Amino acid sequence: MIRVGHAGGPTWTRVTSVRESDAWVEIAVRSVSAPVPMAGVRYRLELTVDLDRPLGTRRVVDVYGQALRTSTIQVARALRH
Repeated sequence: MIRVGHAGGPTWTRVTSVRESDAWVEIAVRSVSAPVPMAGVRYRLELTVDLDRPLGTRRVVDVYGQALRTSTIQVARALRH
């Protein structure tokens, strides 16, 4: 499981797809503007992404193949019940 940071204005944001290979993890995120009177307000949102196996040394990329900055990615510990 990893957390990916996303900065933006007032939006509804979700992970729309995750693809994995031996070398990379591709994550697609989609945002839809929220109709609220908060123009110009920016915030940081963390989205949790479950992976089939640990991230290890794989790169995290967007759907255009661009690597995400390491500051936007955190490896999260899975919660055990």
